[in-house]
Amino acid sequence: MDFEGALNICESSFPHPENSVLSTELSSSRTLPEEARISLIVKGSAQSASGNCDVALEYLLTVRNAMDLQMVIIDWYWRMQVQSNLTEPWLAKGDLTQARIEGERFLEVTLATAERTWQALAWGTNARIAILDADLDRAGDCIAKALSTDGGFLAPVGRLASSRDRRRAPPSRQQERVGRSPSRTQPGNDSQTG
Repeated sequence: MDFEGALNICESSFPHPENSVLSTELSSSRTLPEEARISLIVKGSAQSASGNCDVALEYLLTVRNAMDLQMVIIDWYWRMQVQSNLTEPWLAKGDLTQARIEGERFLEVTLATAERTWQALAWGTNARIAILDADLDRAGDCIAKALSTDGGFLAPVGRLASSRDRRRAPPSRQQERVGRSPSRTQPGNDSQTG
């Protein structure tokens, strides 16, 4: 995906959306709040996918805070995208606690709608978090709900345990998943047994 291109388009069309996110002045010369929010969501998504977690979190949290303070007509839909994207930077940073919180919020937001695809994606995201946290019972439950939610039309849970996610898991969680103690997994450790 062309994340740099998305950032360039946002910058050229709306350089500082964060300055008008909370604006209540709606005139023809000012960008509407929803346009500012959408720009920040796109920028946050692109920054997250590019590995710029702190910048992504800044944009996405700004949008969520604006949505909490001043609702606009289509916030219910964009909030799902915001919550989806808020989970990823925390996973990339290795903060499973915060990722779990945002994943639960993602699920809560989607379950309040009739959007089955978003619901399945939220269940899939929560399954990924559970896998990284070595909670295989929860992961299995989330996968089953993701697959049943979309009615068999889509299967957005296919990348649940990608190699990228396995690399994100803290070493202690990786060892728990494979049933090895830290002393047995250290290279060059003479106490390893077969």
